[in-house]
Amino acid sequence: MEAEIIVKGNIFTGNPRMPYVSCMAIRDGAFIYVGDEAGAAEYAGPDTEIKEVSGGLITAAIQDGHAHISMSMAALFEVDLNPYKTIKDYQRAIRGYIAEHPEKDCIYGRGFLNGVFPNGTATKNYLDEISTDLLLYMESEDGHTAWVNSKVLEVCGIDSGIPDVKDGVIGRDGKGNPNGCFREAAEQLLKKAEAVYTKEDIKKAILYYQDMAFDYGISNVFEPLGGNISVKMEAYRELVRENKLKVHTTVGLYINPEDDWQECLKQFSAYRDEIKSDMFKIDSIKVFIDGVVEGHTAFLKEEYADVPGDCGESMWKDEKLYGMFAAVEKEGYSLHVHAIGDGAISQALDAFAYADKEAGIENNRNTITHVQVLDEGDYKRFADLHVIAAVNPYWHYRQPFYYEELEVIYLGRKRAEKEYPIKSFCDAGAVVTFASDWPVSVPCNPWIGMEISVTRKEPGNKSMLSLNPEERVTPEEALYCLTRNGAYQNHLEERYGSIEAGKQADFLVLNQNPLTIDPYRIHETRVLEHYVKGKCPMNR
Repeated sequence: MEAEIIVKGNIFTGNPRMPYVSCMAIRDGAFIYVGDEAGAAEYAGPDTEIKEVSGGLITAAIQDGHAHISMSMAALFEVDLNPYKTIKDYQRAIRGYIAEHPEKDCIYGRGFLNGVFPNGTATKNYLDEISTDLLLYMESEDGHTAWVNSKVLEVCGIDSGIPDVKDGVIGRDGKGNPNGCFREAAEQLLKKAEAVYTKEDIKKAILYYQDMAFDYGISNVFEPLGGNISVKMEAYRELVRENKLKVHTTVGLYINPEDDWQECLKQFSAYRDEIKSDMFKIDSIKVFIDGVVEGHTAFLKEEYADVPGDCGESMWKDEKLYGMFAAVEKEGYSLHVHAIGDGAISQALDAFAYADKEAGIENNRNTITHVQVLDEGDYKRFADLHVIAAVNPYWHYRQPFYYEELEVIYLGRKRAEKEYPIKSFCDAGAVVTFASDWPVSVPCNPWIGMEISVTRKEPGNKSMLSLNPEERVTPEEALYCLTRNGAYQNHLEERYGSIEAGKQADFLVLNQNPLTIDPYRIHETRVLEHYVKGKCPMNR
C-alpha cells in the first residue's frame, strides 16, 4: 500500500509497547505504519510525500479531560479579571470596561481570586465604590463564588431577611446583612441578575475556545455542560450541522441534587440520540458532590483547621446518590464527578462500587475530577474500581493568594502540603488524565500543566519551593496523561491518543522536545503544526 505521506523525525507514539520510533506512514487519514525508516520504505511510492522533521518532537495530539467550552462567553463578553491580583486593579479593570461599553447597564466579569480579599471574602462595598446604579456581577476564578454589588441585591430582592441555603453560603456582615459574597448553591439566589446569552453568543464562544485549543495542540476535549442546557444544545446542534467543530467534543450533562434525575435522563437521552457526529457525542453525566476548599464547601473527613466542628458537607445523601449512579450506568452513561475533599471522594467511590454492581458493569470509565485532598486508602480503590482521576496540574503549586492565604489556613499545613496528588494515582495503577478546567485555568495551555506536573512549581520558577514534591511525575508520564489516557477517558482510544497503525492520523510537530529539555522550559513548548487526518490546516 502506497502512503500519501511518510514523516521522519523524533516521534513519541504514546504506545507503551513502542514509545519511540523514527518514522510513520499515513494514508486516507490514518496511520498505516509506525516504526523505523527501513520498514517505512515499502510504503513509499512515486507520489508519496516525504516529510523530514529535525529537532523538536512529534507526538499524538493532546486531550483535555475537563474544560467548560461553552463558558467561553466570559472571554468574549465580560471583564477579564484573571490578569490582576489586587482589589484596586479589579476596580480599575471594571471601570475601564464600563467606559468602553457605555451602552451596557449590566456588567459581568470573571477571574477574581478569593485570596486577594480580607478573610478570603469579596464584598459589595468594593463594587459599590464603582457604581450602585449599574448591575455589577463578578464570578471568581474557580467559578464557585459570586461577588456582586448592592444593585444586584436590590434586583434579586435580597436583604437581611434572606435565610441561609443548603449547599451554599451567603456572606454576611457583623449584623447579618448579605455582604455581596455568594458561594455555591447560594448563587441560585442571584438568577434574576445572571447574564443571559443567546444561541449565537454560545456558538461564538465554542468556536473561540476551539480555535484557541487547536493552536495549543488539543484535538479532543471533555466538556461538563450545565446551565441553560437547551440553548447550549441548540448551539452545538447547529455547529454540528454546519460542520464547524474542529476539536472532538464529548459532553457530560449536569444532574444536581434537587433535579428529578429520571426526567433529566429522558431529556439527555433525547439529546444524545439526536445530536451526534464524527466530532461530537454525549456520553456522560456530570455530578457535584461538594464545593471547594476556598469556599469552606469541600466535604472533608476531618474538620477545617480554622473552624472547629466544620467539615463541610456532601450535596447528596448516600441512598439518593447510589440510586442515581446505578440508573445512570444502566442507561449507558459514564459518570464524571466533581469531588474536592476526601469525604466527597470516598463517597463517590462508594457510590461507584454500588452502581457497578447493580448495573453489572466492571469498567464504565467513570471519572472523579479535581481530587485535592485524599484519604491514602482510596488510591488503590481508584484502580480497583477502574475510576479515572482527572487532575488539574495547572493548580499544583504554591499559588499566590491560594496556598498560604487560604489552603494552609483552612486545611492546616499538614493537609495542604499533601494536596493534589498525581504520582500516587499512577503508582496505585489508576488511569490519570490532565484537565485545564477552562476557564478556571487561563490559558488552557497543556504545556503549562505538563511543566507543573513535573516540577510542582510555578512555570519557569526554579527558586520556588515545590508543592508536595513526592507527587511529581516524569515528562513521559505526563505526556501519556495528556494523550493516550485522555482518549481512554472518553472511550476514544481506538481513534485518538497515540500514534499507532489504524488510528486517525492526528499529531503535532513541536518546536522543542518537552521530554528532554530543562523541565523549567516545558511551558515554552509551541505547536508548529497540528495535523488532522494527515492534513495540516494550521502551520506556523
